[in-house]
Amino acid sequence: MKVICPIVLNSAVHKNRVAIIDYLVSRGIEIDTTTYWGMEYYRAIREADVVINVHGDSIKEACNKRLFEVTGMGTCLLTDNLLGLDKLFKKHTEVAVFNNKYDCYLAIKYLEKHPKIRESIAKAGQRRTIQGHTTKRRLGQWNEIFSRYDYKKKKPK
Repeated sequence: MKVICPIVLNSAVHKNRVAIIDYLVSRGIEIDTTTYWGMEYYRAIREADVVINVHGDSIKEACNKRLFEVTGMGTCLLTDNLLGLDKLFKKHTEVAVFNNKYDCYLAIKYLEKHPKIRESIAKAGQRRTIQGHTTKRRLGQWNEIFSRYDYKKKKPK
């Protein structure tokens, strides 16, 4: 099974991310942490069986773009279980989740043994992203927010 936790240009080295990767490698999990660029990044996501997402150390609520990139590509996402994730995706149905490094290890082993479940999560995550998390939809939400604000007076209308 191909598991990746890609590092991209704007990714920082976070203690929690490093600790999880180190732990998984120490338990025999092979993880691709290559720095990918451009289309190569999306090809790597698409070719992976599982992509691990670990938010930055100071992030308390699920919000990074990898949530949508991976699910949008139709790959199974295994992400840290942060606040607000359930507002974006159905846990264990549209994304796989973990609470700590040991939990992450167990989730990888489970997904490795159950490829049909892994594929089901990937397809459901992709459907959810295409239906509810597109750029067009987000821009519409921003327009709605901006329409309620008077920029000249710097306060809500």
